[in-house]
Amino acid sequence: MGEHIDLPAELRTLARARGYRLLSELLLHGAASCGADEIATIDPEAVDSDELDTQYVAAFDLGVPPYASTFLERDGMVGGAVTRAAADAMQRDGELPVTDEVGACHLGVLLGHAARLCATGRDRDAARFVARHVLPWLPAHLFALESLPVPFWTRVVRVALDVAVAHVGEAPQPVASVGTDEDDPLRDPGAGLREVAAYLAAAARCGVFLTDAECSRIGRTLDLPRGFGPRRARIETLLRSAAEYDGLVPLCDALDAVLMHRRARLHQLAEEWADAAALQRWTDRIDATRCMVATLRAGAQSVAAERETVP
Repeated sequence: MGEHIDLPAELRTLARARGYRLLSELLLHGAASCGADEIATIDPEAVDSDELDTQYVAAFDLGVPPYASTFLERDGMVGGAVTRAAADAMQRDGELPVTDEVGACHLGVLLGHAARLCATGRDRDAARFVARHVLPWLPAHLFALESLPVPFWTRVVRVALDVAVAHVGEAPQPVASVGTDEDDPLRDPGAGLREVAAYLAAAARCGVFLTDAECSRIGRTLDLPRGFGPRRARIETLLRSAAEYDGLVPLCDALDAVLMHRRARLHQLAEEWADAAALQRWTDRIDATRCMVATLRAGAQSVAAERETVP
């Protein structure tokens, strides 16, 4: 067996800076921004540049937006408090956000800032920045990507997560909050499927980012249309179609299966971390959403039973 070499702290910081830089370039500009040897450090079998470009569009442009705001803002919109907090943190570190027409809370921008801090010897500042602005939402982003046929970019985000966890330590303490029990749309007796759809479309509220691909698979399985337009509208169409065609019970079962799978992935990741505080917030939201889905399912069953008793 080879002898373990403990690198000096300065070399570890520089190596970390190079890693963050590579991940930042990939996430901001795609595989074309990096050389074949750098791509091979992520996946030695990723040799088809056209395929990587196609995957990139499917992963981030059409799939799961790589923005902290998508996961931490109640409406999932970029440009609010989460984006401003990231930009302010960069300015306090003496750096202007290098956004290049994307929001300051873009994962590539965040990792790029960490790279610059490490490159100038500010490893502790970089670790604090990553703990506050990256780790609170990156696991949820990774698990959403896993639902898409984009293996290279899923691996890129998994590597980013591993690097971030190793950098911060195995007990990250994020400050970003994720939802509250008051987010349950069924707490309001007057709420309808529109409110349920808005809830399910917001990762910060329901605990998962429900991808268009997942909605499409569920719709095809249950023979339900998913509609057009924004993701929230498509989720609402799925719910309304299910209610119209007596498919709300199986739809709730399908949604619960997605929620259980994401919760299982959180549990798997928690076993790798010494302290899973960063993950418990997401688990709690998923559990609350499962209760909401169970209530919706029970209501649909009650309506179906009443119909059967009507002569």
